[in-house]
Amino acid sequence: MSPADSRPSEEARTRRPWLGFLLNLILPPGGYVYAGFPRWGLTVAVGTIIIGLAAAAWTLLDPPGVYGDPWRVGRSWAPALAVSGLAQLILAVHAAFLCGRTPEWRAKGRRLSGAALLMWIAPLAVAVLVRLYAPIATYSTASVAMAPTLHPNDILLARGARSECGSVSVSPGDVIAIRRGGVTYVKRAIARGGQTFALRHGRTVIDGVAADQRFIAPMKANLGADGPPGAPGVFHETLPGGPTYRILKYDPPGQNEDVAAVRVPPGSWYVLGDNRDNSMDSRFWGPVRQSDVCGVFTRILYAQDAARIGARP
Repeated sequence: MSPADSRPSEEARTRRPWLGFLLNLILPPGGYVYAGFPRWGLTVAVGTIIIGLAAAAWTLLDPPGVYGDPWRVGRSWAPALAVSGLAQLILAVHAAFLCGRTPEWRAKGRRLSGAALLMWIAPLAVAVLVRLYAPIATYSTASVAMAPTLHPNDILLARGARSECGSVSVSPGDVIAIRRGGVTYVKRAIARGGQTFALRHGRTVIDGVAADQRFIAPMKANLGADGPPGAPGVFHETLPGGPTYRILKYDPPGQNEDVAAVRVPPGSWYVLGDNRDNSMDSRFWGPVRQSDVCGVFTRILYAQDAARIGARP
């Protein structure tokens, strides 16, 4: 018998358990494909996609969805990460066990076919495509610039694909995601191209008509050391002929309470933060081009204050 004949056939050859374990720990379908059990890999890949889409639908239809308890406890994502890690560890051990058995898949040396590779990357590819090209997107806030409407770590739903900035329709009063220098900011659209904007003693003026501002109550939430000195108060602001929303003003007032009248260029927006005394916005940058508007926020998906979940910002 020749040496070649003494070698185990592809059907009988087993795989290295440690490698199957490692591949499944990194990306579960990979370990199953290596072990020679692509059906398990296909099941995991399809299951991952279905679970991800179901979780997204649940979150959008019934906020906070996956952002609420019991998936996250208090301010910690540790419980959710622990459950996910345990599930992936179980899949890795299973792949290592299958590596010690005779493979059902007889690829005759082609251990990673095109179909197997597609199976491996399918969940990641779907996630990337959804994130970039889905007509809706999620964002999180990182500052108090939009208080009292939004607070740090709020999670928001936006209308508009991340990869298609400039195509979303905006109306005065909308809270929008804008792209500036590779960073995304959350601001409120106040005046559109062709309108004249001014700020007089902290009061918005559009085309010479002052917005209505009415005091509601003192601000109760703790903004830490991020705000200017003084007591913040919450006001309703109603744009001339437009929507009503809440803003935050300080007493004594902060800087930049007065802005000389400026005509907003066509195809641009004058944007402000609702925290008028503590926001970097068009008072410093100038108007924002429509092509840099990446989304219009339609719902708060998660907030520490449960009463704000599901509300339009």
